Amino acid sequence: MPPAAKSPAEVWGTKVAVVVSKFHSDITDKLSEGAAAVFQKAGAQMERFDVPGAFEISGLLTRLARSRRYDGLMAIGCVIRGQTEHYDLVVQQVREGVGRLSAAGDVAVTFGILAVDNRKQAQDRAGGKLGNLGSEAADALIKLIATYRRTAHPGLAQPVAAHS
Repeated sequence: MPPAAKSPAEVWGTKVAVVVSKFHSDITDKLSEGAAAVFQKAGAQMERFDVPGAFEISGLLTRLARSRRYDGLMAIGCVIRGQTEHYDLVVQQVREGVGRLSAAGDVAVTFGILAVDNRKQAQDRAGGKLGNLGSEAADALIKLIATYRRTAHPGLAQPVAAHS
C-alpha cells in the first residue's frame, strides 16, 4: 500500500505535467527540482516538458490539457527584466495564457514562473533565502488536484458523446 500523501486528500499516482522554460536554465532547473521533490513525496508521477522560453509555455500547457492525460499542469519559468519592453510583453502573454487555461477549470493548473527585476531576486526564489517557487507551486498543485477530485462530477470525467 502506498504511503499517505502529504496533502488534504489521497493523491498517490496522480499524473502531473510540468512545462519548463530552458531560458535561464540555471534558475528553472532549480525550480523544477524543487517541484519534483514535492511530487515525489506526495506519490505523484511528474513528466517534464522543456520549451525554449517562457513565451512557449502556455501553448504547450494548452496542448497537454487537451490530451486529458494529466491530473494537473504546472508552468515553470524565469523572466528577468531587461532594458526593453520585451519583459513586459512576455510576462503579460504567459500570465494571460496560463490564466485562461486555469480559469477554464478543466484541469488543475499552477504558476511557477518568476518575473523579477534581476538575477539575484531569481536566485533567492529558486532555492535561495526566500524559498523555492517550484516547490510552492507543486504543493499548491497537489492540493488543487485533491480539491478538483472532491468536487468532480462523475459525468464530467469523460467527453460527452455527440448525438446524431
